[in-house]
Amino acid sequence: MDISRIPDEERALFSGLTPAETRELAAKMQQDDETQIAALHERIMSLREHALAMKRVYNSAALIHAKLPVEILNAIFRMAGPWTSSRTAIGLTHVCHAWRTIIHGDPAFYVDLLDPPVGTRVFGRSKRRAEHSFTILDALSRSAPMRFNLTIDGDFIPMISSPAAAPHISRIRRLHLDYLGDDRRGMGPLFDLRLPSLEELELQILCRKFIFPGRRFASLSAECFPRLRILQTTCVYLAALLVVPSLRQLSIIPVEDEEESADEPQECWHLRSQADLFTMLEKTPLLEHLELHGCLPSTSPSPKPSPSPLLEKLKTFRLFDTTDHVRSLLEGLKLPDKVFMFVSTSDSHYDVLSEFLPITNRLAPLSSIDQMELHVHPPALPPVPLFVWGSKRDGDGRIPWPRLSVISATELSTESRPHLDLLRLFKGFAPLGSPSTLVNLKVTICKDLQRGQSVAWVWLLGHFTNLTGFWLVIHSSTDFFSAIAQENVGSQLSHLEVTLDGVHDDEGWVAEHEAMISTLELRASQGLRLDSFVYQQQIEGRLNEPPLLAPYEKRLRAVTVTGVSVLTMHFVDECLLNDMFLRGV
Repeated sequence: MDISRIPDEERALFSGLTPAETRELAAKMQQDDETQIAALHERIMSLREHALAMKRVYNSAALIHAKLPVEILNAIFRMAGPWTSSRTAIGLTHVCHAWRTIIHGDPAFYVDLLDPPVGTRVFGRSKRRAEHSFTILDALSRSAPMRFNLTIDGDFIPMISSPAAAPHISRIRRLHLDYLGDDRRGMGPLFDLRLPSLEELELQILCRKFIFPGRRFASLSAECFPRLRILQTTCVYLAALLVVPSLRQLSIIPVEDEEESADEPQECWHLRSQADLFTMLEKTPLLEHLELHGCLPSTSPSPKPSPSPLLEKLKTFRLFDTTDHVRSLLEGLKLPDKVFMFVSTSDSHYDVLSEFLPITNRLAPLSSIDQMELHVHPPALPPVPLFVWGSKRDGDGRIPWPRLSVISATELSTESRPHLDLLRLFKGFAPLGSPSTLVNLKVTICKDLQRGQSVAWVWLLGHFTNLTGFWLVIHSSTDFFSAIAQENVGSQLSHLEVTLDGVHDDEGWVAEHEAMISTLELRASQGLRLDSFVYQQQIEGRLNEPPLLAPYEKRLRAVTVTGVSVLTMHFVDECLLNDMFLRGV
């Protein structure tokens, strides 16, 4: 028996006792010790709670809490937490009790947590899925009663479809699911969901990695997402399964994958015919915005053309694919007169910009275009060297409503860069507009051209004979003025704007100005006087030098009806105007 820890006076109490008496006394003394230990433990716990309470009082009295109202603190926590990262957000609740109380009482904090910044998720793919699932479920609960957006990885879908999440998923307004890393795990739990308030659904998926069980997916109905208005997915086959009559916006977008370039459209592995695509669109009578980025069916001829779906509400139609696929689709598709078409082809060259147009089906939006722009950008602005914009003015002629945007993603060939053939360019561009309705045209060519191409300008102005307004941005305008100096070329022009953005020596500027002014004087003598003329010139490094000498300006004013504007635009870039990026297309 180890008696080294027993005091001498207690050991003396055991002297002379029988074994039974020794056990009885030891048990009594042990019970007394246990009673004292329990009392001390209770006291320690009480002291710990008291110390923690004092710490909370201390933290609550921090200057930040005294100076700032709860509403301001909530805003700070939201900016420092959910708007930064999910881990930062969770960490804020562990700083102190005061912060945790404020955060737990703010549903908006957890609404932000569930919908992190663009490009991130609440939690990415991780081996700690169970722990993160608990965190997401807790956030779902604390976000009540607010509606929320949810951005998560596809791994968490079983959690969303679990009974624990059932009371909360009816509040989901937008759901973003990333299945890009889901190695054939399956999407069954997604289609088991019933989300009555869901308005937006985004699905990122590599459809080549999935096997779609047709029977199960074929049973999908509008009851899954009855209020769905916006659907965005990387798989056109999934879109065909998920579309509902309430849909207003449908976007088939590319996958940013390391193995495949987003600039190269891919043919769908599951949607095999144009009839399947049209059947999908027939289910969306209220559709206003449609985007098809690749994944179009093959262009193999069909023995019986499919009837075009009615898209009477369609306002914008964005289409990216090869020229053949685009033309095949547009050949059988009837579009409303006022739809805005955005077309980007990956294989068209500068002299066949209109090659995507259907042969027999004249597109209604093109017939109403009365203003067009043609932009040729330098190699410094890849991958869009060619850009066309078409619009229709409203009733009072003030607001141009967009009708057409065409982008050619094929770079100009090395041979064409120094010697762009303007005639081929114009002939390839011209079918996009109607000679009977086009009245305003802008041509921007931000690259050096071979001189002696006035015949191209003669052809362009001879094709669009009703032009009354012309805007030109170019390095040198001598060929253009040589063209309009000829008889019956541009005879309807009443407004002309010329911007020279090339770099010339003094003799070069004199030649430019003399060609311009002498031509306008000649036209005025023939009764073709302009109503107005605007001349702009980029100047590099000569801030105080006027773009046009006074004698030249005086001669210009003598040959216009309303007046002349002469503006100086200091050199910024090789291309002065880049309307495409300003319009956000």
